Amino acid sequence: MKKKYLFMLPAMSFAAGTSAFAQDVANIPAAAMVNMKADFSEAKPATEMFNTLADMLTNAAKESGQEIDGKAVLTALGLNEITSYAMSGEKAGDIWSNKMFIHNNGSDKGIFSLLGKKNQEFTVTGLAPADTDLAAQVELDLRTVEKLFLSVMKAANAPEDAVAEFTDAMAEEATLLGMTNSELLAKLNIRASIAITFDPAAKIPIPEIGEIDKPNFIIRIDGAALEIQTLLNGAVDMFGIPLQKKEENGVTSYSVPEALLGALMGYNPAITIDTNNNQVTIASSPDFLAQSLNAETPKLATSADFIKATEGLATKGNSMSYMSKDFAKLVVKLMEIAQAKGLLEGLDEAQDAEIMKQFENMKKIDQSTYSAYTRTDEGILMSEKGIQSLEKTIKEMQEQIKALIQEM
Repeated sequence: MKKKYLFMLPAMSFAAGTSAFAQDVANIPAAAMVNMKADFSEAKPATEMFNTLADMLTNAAKESGQEIDGKAVLTALGLNEITSYAMSGEKAGDIWSNKMFIHNNGSDKGIFSLLGKKNQEFTVTGLAPADTDLAAQVELDLRTVEKLFLSVMKAANAPEDAVAEFTDAMAEEATLLGMTNSELLAKLNIRASIAITFDPAAKIPIPEIGEIDKPNFIIRIDGAALEIQTLLNGAVDMFGIPLQKKEENGVTSYSVPEALLGALMGYNPAITIDTNNNQVTIASSPDFLAQSLNAETPKLATSADFIKATEGLATKGNSMSYMSKDFAKLVVKLMEIAQAKGLLEGLDEAQDAEIMKQFENMKKIDQSTYSAYTRTDEGILMSEKGIQSLEKTIKEMQEQIKALIQEM
C-alpha cells in the first residue's frame, strides 16, 4: 500500500462502512448524540466497519505484492477504539443540519491524540468581530505525531529504508530554531484561529475582476509563541527584513516602517508575541487588532447570523469554520464576472465540473454556514449546517474511495 494513503484511512473507514438498513439503536451509544428522527439518519456498531476496512487494506496490499495486517494498521491509528457511530441530516429549505458522532469512550490513542483536548471552548468566536465574514479554528496536538507515524509504519510493514528516511528527517535541525524536527514536534500543541471581515468603506483591486471591499483579518496562534518568536527574529536577522520591534512586559510588537507601507495596498500589518500567555497575534492593521481585542466590541458568538447558523449544533469544540451569507454572495458575483470575461476557459472537464458544482451550491446559500469538530468525554461530534446532506457527502466519498482503492 502506498504510504500517502495511510492517514486517509479514518475518513475512508466511515464512508466504506455505511449502508442503509433497519436500525435497532437501543444499544448503540452514538445514536443518542444525533437526531435519529431526521430526514436521514443511521446508527451502527463499529465492528463491521472495522473488519470491512481491515479486509480492504489487507487485500489491496496483497494485490500490490505486499503483506499488511489491516487490523494492525487500524489499531495503530486508534480506530479499534471506536465502538459505534451515528449520523443524521435534517433539511430546512436548501440548508441541511448534519451531525455525525463517533463513540470511542473519549480515547486518546492513535489519531485521537492529535485532535486537541476534550470539552474545549472556541477561541475564534470570542475574538472575531460580530460582522465577520469568514472564521476558522484548528486545534492540533503534534507532540505524539512522530510516535504515531512510526507505529503506523511498523504496523504496515514499511521497508527499513523508509523508516530510516523518516527517522533521519526527524533528526534534522529545524531551520532557525536550534532544535531538531523531533524536538520541535514534541513542543507543539497548537490552536490557530483566523477571522476575516470585508470593509465596505475601503476597496482593493483584483486584476481583471475589478474592486472588492477590503478584507481585514486577525490571526491568533496559541501554543507556539517562543518558537514563532525565535523563527521571526532569525528571519529578520538573516534576510534583513526591516521590521520595527518593541518589547514591554513580555509582549513583543513588530510593525512595518511607515516608508514601506505604500507598497502594501493600504495594509499596515501588526504582530504581537505574548510569551506570558503563549500567544501570537497577527492583524491587518493596529486599528483592527485593537478592535478585535477590545472586550466591548460585539463578537461573532453573539451575532444573529452566527446564532442562526449554529442553532441545534455544537457551539463549543476544537475546530470550526464559518462563512457568512454575504461572503457567499460575493463569491457568486466574482464567479459571474470571471465567467463573463472568459477567465475560466481552459480548465479540464473535471475541474470545470467541480467549479460549476461549487458555484451552484453557493447560489443556494441564503444563510450563514457553519461546521464544528468537538471532542467530548464519550467521543467526537462533527456538526455542520450547509447546502449538502451528509448522506450525499457519504455517497460521494464512497465513489472516491473506490477510485483510491484501485490506485493502492
